[in-house]
Amino acid sequence: QAAATRAGNAVLAANPNLLIIVEGVSTQADGSTTWWGGGLKDVAKKPVVLTVANRVVYSSHDYPASVYNQSWFSAGNYPANLPGVWDANWGYLQKQNIAPVFVGEFGTLLQTTSDQQWLASIVSYIRANGLSYGYWSFNPNSGDTGGLVADDWTTPQAAKLAALAPILSPVTPPSPAPLSPSASPSTSTSPVPTPTATPAPSPSATTAPSSPPAASPAPSPTVSAPPVATPSPSAPKPGTSGTVTTAWQLQSAWQAGYVANFVVTASSAVHGWSISWSSPSATQIVSAWGMGCTLAGTTITCTGKDWAGPLSAGQSVWVGLQVAATSAPANPALTVTAN
Repeated sequence: QAAATRAGNAVLAANPNLLIIVEGVSTQADGSTTWWGGGLKDVAKKPVVLTVANRVVYSSHDYPASVYNQSWFSAGNYPANLPGVWDANWGYLQKQNIAPVFVGEFGTLLQTTSDQQWLASIVSYIRANGLSYGYWSFNPNSGDTGGLVADDWTTPQAAKLAALAPILSPVTPPSPAPLSPSASPSTSTSPVPTPTATPAPSPSATTAPSSPPAASPAPSPTVSAPPVATPSPSAPKPGTSGTVTTAWQLQSAWQAGYVANFVVTASSAVHGWSISWSSPSATQIVSAWGMGCTLAGTTITCTGKDWAGPLSAGQSVWVGLQVAATSAPANPALTVTAN
């Protein structure tokens, strides 16, 4: 706290318009440990207060079990327990309007079910809370996480980009109430994780080469024409099976197709779920994330799979698809089933 205060004030003395980003720690005052950069629980009692108000942004780091097997990954209610872990360590800062949070690092190789569940959960959390973020990493030579492009430095990692799709479109963050420098933030009441193992460090950055490797790059994948207009969304029409609820969210539409997202929430644990709706002009399912989708006549049916298939009680996932069609349904009736 003292170091961040001195450094922040020195920077603001030179330029009072800058934001001061304060990263978390790994070991917190109560003895709990988390990722290097992920511990911001103590801000509740000891915030960084600078000479210029409203300049502090707190930055957290978070990673999946493949980077280090923190205790919460072995909990019986994983991955539904993750929002509580994040709330306790850093999410409360934004939720309670103490200060904005920038998720400075999160990333994964996306090779295990656990990692897929973690990425889906943190993407949902970032979107739901209007958080800013920096994904680790774009370059492929990060040993712990890989990158958003393949080893040829050219080919996009389609699965990762699909999982990140819900937060790649613009979102409107909540507007925190202004704080005076003397304001004392309240303490979070969220449960506090108490991992027993010492966490591994966040992945260290590896400098990317100035030019791609000599190997011939793989051909770029075929990409559908970009949207030329985004319609004003109408109020989503929710669908429910009693235990699973969802709502249609038209993300974008153009002359040759559309992209739609769904937030699927389970009130009690389910082994699987499906959504169907009518899309009269649809001709093909181009791609989907978190679901397997089929087109039969004018009806599209999507079933949760991989990280978005089985859901714990209270768990929400963001899923979506791209459809080739001459027009998008404005607000289709959804049929939802669960088992």
